[in-house]
Amino acid sequence: MSECGWVTNVYISESKCVPNVETIGKVNPGVEIKIIDNLENSLPPNSIGQICIRGDNVVPGYFGYCGNFVHEHITNDGFFKTGDLAYYDKNEYFYFIDRCKDVINFNSIIVSPVELEKVLLFHESVVNAAVIGVEDEDNGEIPMGFVTIKSGAQVEEQELMDYVNNRVNRIKQMRGGVKIVKALPLTPLGKVKKADIKRMIKNGDWPGNM
Repeated sequence: MSECGWVTNVYISESKCVPNVETIGKVNPGVEIKIIDNLENSLPPNSIGQICIRGDNVVPGYFGYCGNFVHEHITNDGFFKTGDLAYYDKNEYFYFIDRCKDVINFNSIIVSPVELEKVLLFHESVVNAAVIGVEDEDNGEIPMGFVTIKSGAQVEEQELMDYVNNRVNRIKQMRGGVKIVKALPLTPLGKVKKADIKRMIKNGDWPGNM
């Protein structure tokens, strides 16, 4: 991101390989990273929280802004809040989870839409996928998926739902179902606009009108 640039690196040598291909690496020299909870408390290894960064390559603030706006983005001790969720292991390797605004809060347990989207994309009929959290009276939020499929593909929504549920643990199952749609709203760079999907659902415009 433009506010902080390149902050982690994956080191590979002849004698020591990366322990997990999913890691985003270790902290670069001259950069500090901490994982915090909602109260800005630093978290220990293997605890999921927001990534905060401090260093010479990190912005100290935003020109012309002060007060609450700054506090939303900068901690009291000068760390920049990235808006990303992650954790680090005992060897100080970091692992990205998802954007804070996109994660699903299922019974106070964080569920990553990215993980579920990856499973959907492994299905031979799926072209693109998006998973969001929808409100649920009993569980807070539950995952709901939306996919576009290949032309001529013969697949049912229930089949896609079962495909995911058979490959993830019980907490992450697609309780909101999977909907096949003609198109997903995309940015010019091809990224799914999840905020638009949530707005459409709230207004009753999705997915019937797509």
